[in-house]
Amino acid sequence: MIAKGDTLWDIATKNLGDPTKWIALYEASQSVIEAAARTYGHATSDHGNLIFPGTRLSVPGGTCHPETRQPAPTAQQLAQIAQQNRVEHIPASCSKPLMIGVRGSDEKPEVEGNPVIPRDLGPEVGRISTYLSDTQVYGLPYPAAKVFPNLATDSAEKLAYELAKNKAISVIVGGNPVTKTAEQVKREGFPVPDSVKEGAANLEADLLAQVGHCHGQKQKVVLAGYSQGAWVIRVALAALKRDHPHQWADVLDSISGIGLLADPYNKFFQPPLPEEFGLKNSYSVCLPGDPVCNDPLTTLEGVRDCTVGEPLSCTHLLYGITDIGKVPGKTAIQDVATFLQRGLKNR
Repeated sequence: MIAKGDTLWDIATKNLGDPTKWIALYEASQSVIEAAARTYGHATSDHGNLIFPGTRLSVPGGTCHPETRQPAPTAQQLAQIAQQNRVEHIPASCSKPLMIGVRGSDEKPEVEGNPVIPRDLGPEVGRISTYLSDTQVYGLPYPAAKVFPNLATDSAEKLAYELAKNKAISVIVGGNPVTKTAEQVKREGFPVPDSVKEGAANLEADLLAQVGHCHGQKQKVVLAGYSQGAWVIRVALAALKRDHPHQWADVLDSISGIGLLADPYNKFFQPPLPEEFGLKNSYSVCLPGDPVCNDPLTTLEGVRDCTVGEPLSCTHLLYGITDIGKVPGKTAIQDVATFLQRGLKNR
């Protein structure tokens, strides 16, 4: 029987001795898992990533059998639960884990038509939050303004041509576009845009307030960011380590995991995560062809697709599409959510 906080990955590890057999576990109980997801107001279980306490699974080679679980909450009740878990202000309660999410460029504070996702998370980070049960959720307030004015052009073909010809890209700094060539970026680093600076300052202040409020209580905190949000997290943590050495140990002790989607660190010379966050504590996903986290000067087709605004052609918008994450059968959003789940459960 599924217990609170379980994942198919964990169940497969415990019962089958191999976490990668979660797919076989899902296939053996697919009808029950999908029925539970529909009862909870979801169209599908996202290949078993959405599972619910009380559901009995058929374990391949085992003796467990599916059975009907107790009535599940309605979609309205789920929205109420999400509202209860939503944190309006920092510091939040120390009695439950906390997820701080940072939305991407030009994403609105409210996700239209989805009352389950709290304010200021955006759709991608908001979907991550739906997988973290019994966890407070806080969306970082900040502008999330567009930082690459090139990507706002009406002509995708002209943009691609200019990038190829000039080998340069612009960013909004001090309220104005600043253009840097590839060679200038290599020599001087990439300027931090205004929106990122404001978001990083807000996150830095919120982490210090939360950790100080819960000092000695071992609260678990996870950070999740998409696109510009990932950039904000990197800048904030680098500033915390540099400017607040006395509080840094407490911050480090509180953070159980960092999940980054469409992370632009790869090519834009933003600060790396502090060395204390290795592969065990951080997970960054950049899909091939995404011009935000790959070099836009060499992914002109991706730039063109994203500028045109075709959601099924722009890789930057496909992190929630099935089977393009790092684990077969799971999306990138699910991969990050599973990573953060393990951080909250194990640390």
